[in-house]
Amino acid sequence: MGLLCLLLFAAQWTMGFLSFWNRGEGWRARTLLLPWHVFIGIFTYSLAVATAESGLMEKMAFLHTKHGIPRSSLEFTLINVLGLTLAIHCGLVVFTLIPVKHKESSNSTMTTRIGNGVSGVQSLSL
Repeated sequence: MGLLCLLLFAAQWTMGFLSFWNRGEGWRARTLLLPWHVFIGIFTYSLAVATAESGLMEKMAFLHTKHGIPRSSLEFTLINVLGLTLAIHCGLVVFTLIPVKHKESSNSTMTTRIGNGVSGVQSLSL
């Protein structure tokens, strides 16, 4: 899982770098690739968090079987709190990155929000 996450990150970074330096590509190609860029980025981030969670579970199993540390110890509580915090943080990050479409009541336009700002306002005839 970790190796796949690393390969996806390297591929995404390389494609973004090449797309940035290749000015002949044009805005149309960039706008067509944007949803895939966002999807692969969210997937890579979620895969990184899943890899970290499985590493925490492996550490917990190793502590219990090899060292005989009871499950009600401070180390287990710390690992559980860290894992829960990591999972909640990942859920919040993914929730804020998912594009939200809403209809404005004043005029019939649709806005798409990605991340912290509005990426584009498109006028639709409804």
